[in-house]
Amino acid sequence: MRNKYVEVLNPLRAIAALGVCLVHFGGLGLFGKSIITNFFSAGQLGVYVFFVISGFIIPYSLYNSDYKTKNFFRYILRRSARIDPPYFAAIVITLLLSYLVTIRPGYIGEQFHFNILQLLAHITYTVPLTKYDWYNHVFWTLCIEFQYYIIIGLSMEFITKSTFPINLIILLIVSLSSLIYFDNAYYCISTYSQVFCIGIITYLFKIDRISVKQFFLSLFLFFIIAYLQCTDTTIYFVSSTTAIVIAFFNYSNRFLNFIGKISYSLYITHCLIVTVFGFIFKRFAMSLSIRFFFLASELTVAILFAYFFYWLIEERFISISKKIKLNRFPIK
Repeated sequence: MRNKYVEVLNPLRAIAALGVCLVHFGGLGLFGKSIITNFFSAGQLGVYVFFVISGFIIPYSLYNSDYKTKNFFRYILRRSARIDPPYFAAIVITLLLSYLVTIRPGYIGEQFHFNILQLLAHITYTVPLTKYDWYNHVFWTLCIEFQYYIIIGLSMEFITKSTFPINLIILLIVSLSSLIYFDNAYYCISTYSQVFCIGIITYLFKIDRISVKQFFLSLFLFFIIAYLQCTDTTIYFVSSTTAIVIAFFNYSNRFLNFIGKISYSLYITHCLIVTVFGFIFKRFAMSLSIRFFFLASELTVAILFAYFFYWLIEERFISISKKIKLNRFPIK
């Protein structure tokens, strides 16, 4: 099986991105402490959907590219060309907006300060190792993703060539690292290793390295680890459901495909829209119906801005990244 497009990924990305947006758009600032806010807070589970997708699609794409570990540095360069420029652009816009906020008339609060070391920590994904905060908290997941890119690039050949149950045992051992707690563990891939391993198991199933029974046995064993970890079972349920959808469903929808295509741009820029709309919201007293209208307007603007950002920046660097060949087949 080579170069087979997985159609359901874009709808899944869309649902994950919209969920994360609703967490920030429909949070305490708009609806206060209410059932509505609690409902929207479930959107944070979209992060785990993204992690399962990455756990699956990165090795699956490398497999379709006939990847070898000797191509590791070209692979990292390709991922960097794909992911980093939009991220860097989002950092620049975030800094500019932060500066503009502090110089507006009537501003009361901490003044804008630029620190080159904080910027370097962002560019190198080492913020958790420093005393600095993220410019935008959603950036923390990119740090986790970057750690995964390195680990899977160095290990996927071994995992792919290993037979069942050896590959499962390896992944189960790796997933046990989620039981280890240390300072800043929140920003380390070990905390989310189980979720990424569920994605890898899905990859092994899609390339026919494991059977249906072995796939579901693996999910059950990951559930045991989640239980031992006392993890919120909702996270396991969402992660496993995402894996099952990728493994067995073939679905396409024009709107969700569109949102899925721009999901990365939407994810890294939507908090900028929250900042701008927040100033408008604070100036008015709103009824519940107006608050929902405000939420819909905020989400619409975020999608439009993300599409412009995608067209202006991300799409161009997708094309550039595809020119960095690994082997016969390009990474998708």
